[in-house]
Amino acid sequence: MSKEKGKNVAKPKERAPWLEDLGKEAFSKGNFARAIDYYKEALQLDPRSPELHQDLGLALFKGGRLEEAVEHFTEALKLDPGNTSARENLEMVLAKQKELKLKSTPTPATN
Repeated sequence: MSKEKGKNVAKPKERAPWLEDLGKEAFSKGNFARAIDYYKEALQLDPRSPELHQDLGLALFKGGRLEEAVEHFTEALKLDPGNTSARENLEMVLAKQKELKLKSTPTPATN
């Protein structure tokens, strides 16, 4: 931490884990919109964190924002190709998208 006019001020990258913790707390309470905000803010400070992309992807999925979730799970995998959680979550979101697409496709009328 650095001193700024007598106050302890965290360096930006040091704030990312704190914001991630706030995001996890909001997520655990079902407040996905708040979790998304915290994770996005943390990613601005640490954009190369596969864990933050993974966490944000999950919060976006829970918040029904599937396209954005795909983007963040994909980014987590680019940063950490061995991230099995991100891979499994990406597969889950893609399956959900396919399911929703099938449900929204009109079935032909039978006579």
